[in-house]
Amino acid sequence: MKSLLCFLFFLTVFLCTGQNKKLDSLQTAYKNEITDTTKVNLLNKIALEYYTSFEFDKAIEFLNKALPLAKKINFKKAEAYSYNILGAIEYYKGNNKAAIDIYKKSLQLRDELGDKRGVAAIYGNICGVFTNTGDYSEALNYANLALKINSEIKDTNGLAVTHNRIGEIYRSLGNYPEAIRHYLMALKKAEEVNKMPLVGQIYNNIGILYGTQNNNDEALKYYLKSADIEMKYGSRKGMSGKYHNIGTIYFKRKDYAEAIKNFTLALQINTEIGNKYWMGNNLTGIASIYGETGHKEKALETLEKALEIRKEIGDKAGMAEAYSSMSGVKLELKQYGAARKDLNEALNLAKEVHALKELASIYKTLTSLDSTENNFKEAFNNHKLYVIIRDSLINEENSKKILQSQMQYDFDKKETAIKLEQERKDVVAREETKKKNLVIAGVSVVLLLVLIFAVFVYRSYLQKQKANVLITEQKKLVEEKQKEILDSINYAKRLQEAILPPLHFIQRHLPLSFVLYSPKDIVAGDFYWMEVVQNKGPEASQILIAAADSTGHGVPGALVSVVCSTALSRAVKEFGITDPGEILDKTRELVLETFSKSDKDVKDGMDISLVSISITPHSNTTTVSWAGANNPLWYISNGEMQSITANKQPIGKAENQKPFTTHNLELNKGDSIYLFTDGYADQFGGPKGKKFKYKTLQELLKKGSQLDPEQQRKNLYKAFCDWKNDMEQVDDVCIIGIKL
Repeated sequence: MKSLLCFLFFLTVFLCTGQNKKLDSLQTAYKNEITDTTKVNLLNKIALEYYTSFEFDKAIEFLNKALPLAKKINFKKAEAYSYNILGAIEYYKGNNKAAIDIYKKSLQLRDELGDKRGVAAIYGNICGVFTNTGDYSEALNYANLALKINSEIKDTNGLAVTHNRIGEIYRSLGNYPEAIRHYLMALKKAEEVNKMPLVGQIYNNIGILYGTQNNNDEALKYYLKSADIEMKYGSRKGMSGKYHNIGTIYFKRKDYAEAIKNFTLALQINTEIGNKYWMGNNLTGIASIYGETGHKEKALETLEKALEIRKEIGDKAGMAEAYSSMSGVKLELKQYGAARKDLNEALNLAKEVHALKELASIYKTLTSLDSTENNFKEAFNNHKLYVIIRDSLINEENSKKILQSQMQYDFDKKETAIKLEQERKDVVAREETKKKNLVIAGVSVVLLLVLIFAVFVYRSYLQKQKANVLITEQKKLVEEKQKEILDSINYAKRLQEAILPPLHFIQRHLPLSFVLYSPKDIVAGDFYWMEVVQNKGPEASQILIAAADSTGHGVPGALVSVVCSTALSRAVKEFGITDPGEILDKTRELVLETFSKSDKDVKDGMDISLVSISITPHSNTTTVSWAGANNPLWYISNGEMQSITANKQPIGKAENQKPFTTHNLELNKGDSIYLFTDGYADQFGGPKGKKFKYKTLQELLKKGSQLDPEQQRKNLYKAFCDWKNDMEQVDDVCIIGIKL
């Protein structure tokens, strides 16, 4: 990795030199050009070069020359291009309203020119501004407008860019399954047209998504994939961004030495290329490390440098963030007056640029400051404002608008298809009318019985031919629909696999373990789940792992499994519960809450076997806690197979619900634990076509308990396949084996 970082840095210096030469060449060409059309294009190209170097004032200088000249010669395409660059500059400077107003000027010109590709691109830019301000319903509305046009003109690259933007919106809303779905769609489209820089950007966004979920290993993996692509295609801004993102991951891991190294490398590159916008971000990252390590004065000094850079480029949103961060440090240093002054500056700037996320943070800090100074009335008022803004970012009304926007897009898409189908029917109807009139005219003119008979025979033949064509078309339509359904289910499989913990993650924490997972269909109702709770102090770390069986299998089962898996994770991460029985109680509550939003009587849920393993280093015994819903726990201790019966109730709607029972065990090193669903034991097969049964499964597990985990998994799968033979698999299969 060190060699990769060094190579990227030297490549950046080389590319920067190349850009200076390009600017010199463009400016020389402009001075020597006499044709107004070419001069406008050259002015726009020079402005674009300065914009990509983040020299906004120089870019604006050349745009102010390009725009009047373009208007004078009625060169609308160049005028729209100028407005597009100017809108991007205002966006980077944090002037969100101005950016949208300017983008709309470009949009009007593109629309007048009939430039659908350009219109879709501007819709995407406006979507980016609304995403940045937290107005996600508007952002999704403009993204869907872009998506509609890209679909109409079959612009694969535009579809990739737009799906990537929609992924960003859903990531910001915390809807991670929908975000990853759109990222994967964007990735597929970008790879189709070999747009590798865009592929690198999407990898980076997936890394950010995993970082948001604190899955730092996966985040780092995607950041490095993105860095490989940036190295090959030489995006200077992109390379510095990877350093910054990698620094963020190390910061989350509290590896501050590696974090500051990567932030500093990013700062060096951005200083070299004059990217002042990202220099501010890099300095803010470095200041965060100083703050976390107790160097408050250094943190303030670094934030002041970031503030000066934000002021230089007129980035009001960045200035608001810098003032807000400085106030937080001063509050910790008990410099209350200075902290309040910074907060007021931040508040005015954030209001001006409508930075809702920053406003929420400022009101939250003001609440703390007022409480510290015993201004309880002001603290209460500021807390109310914080809650209002926080909830407005993702509230019920916002969600309704988003759903309405998505439904409108789907409706428009269907309406277009219906319109095209109706036009086709009208053409067919007109053709049929013509044929009918010809036949009537022929019969009227020629009154010969033989000819009349021939006409009837001929019409019969035509109808038969039409019937054959119709049957062929219907068959083709059925085949196409079947393919679409199968493609959707295969895509659902990829999404479902995203909720399953990777095998390397399980075996890193439980080295002597295996997972036998065999869905009946492409997607499954069975799933396995795992969370690791890192306790502070001398207490052992807890590993929570479960095998679960959602109601049904196939697509319905898969949908229920996503709901149940999410509820398990929320019980641990959001509510901080680690006792197995209490986790199942909270999960049942969350699942019922989810299904209660439907006006239907939904009785879906799951059966589950959930174990908590407390790993204490240098100990020959292990504390194990377990709870189950319908599915039992089996364990082998001192060579004997033991069983604990689960509560006879599901995770879901049921009569006479009771709290789930937590069972505690003290097991020795070398003992084995088995979690499973009912699919293996219920499989029909063998010479008489009977069930495999639990007793036979117990004997098989006991016999293989001394083998290494992978060999035991292979033996189990072979036994299952041999028993099933040519018979259909009746249910999903999931078995987890763990040797302590």
